[in-house]
Amino acid sequence: MYKIISIFVVCFLLIGCSIGRKGLPRNKQEKYAPDLLETNKIGNSNITHRDFFIQRALIDLENDGSKISLLANIKHKRTGEYLISIRFGSIEAGRMYFNADTLLINDRINKVVYYGKPDFIYKRLGFSPGLFPLIFGDFVKGETDNAILNCKEHSAEYVTSVKGLNIKYIIDCLNGKAKEVIQQGSLNNINSQIRYDRFFEAGNIFIPGEIYLRNIEPVFNMKLRIEKIESPWSGNIEFVPGKGYELKELK
Repeated sequence: MYKIISIFVVCFLLIGCSIGRKGLPRNKQEKYAPDLLETNKIGNSNITHRDFFIQRALIDLENDGSKISLLANIKHKRTGEYLISIRFGSIEAGRMYFNADTLLINDRINKVVYYGKPDFIYKRLGFSPGLFPLIFGDFVKGETDNAILNCKEHSAEYVTSVKGLNIKYIIDCLNGKAKEVIQQGSLNNINSQIRYDRFFEAGNIFIPGEIYLRNIEPVFNMKLRIEKIESPWSGNIEFVPGKGYELKELK
């Protein structure tokens, strides 16, 4: 049971209006001044501020010496709702829905619907659901006040506390987006690391086309490639539990 749940959670953690992909033009890269960055303005280009639909994402997951490749799609509403579908080839393994206070997982293989609170994800992986926008390369504002960052060699560092976790951003001053995010432990050791590459335009907002995640505990590595996205998106999210499925609570 927990193996199925972990696959859903891990896949989502690595996943982050045009349909398709566009290159990053130079004039867009210079949206922010190359010498200084204001943290309040960096978040203005967050894709999670709007509704979007990642129609196709390719995922390579490595854990305990084994590798698995998956397909995923994800729907997001700016209200904080998510619906993720995971496929093994042409077979849909299940779906996961969550918002601020609800977590639902439809396990189509074992015909079980799991229900609980989003905090279950933190208990299993040590990653707060409030940090999910980081997966898409978004800037999650910390508990500190607005800061002015100095750029050196087109990069700036910003360390803050987000949802009770220590987060270090390495920001590309040419496009105002994070190129690396590190979750640090109490001794400034690395608990998890996300790198972003191959940025492209989706509805006048730049997002990473490739996301690489390295997690220390539990240990896993993942690469996600966004193949097709619709942003902005005007659809709806609906979680439909399987008929006659067994209900189990996540604790």
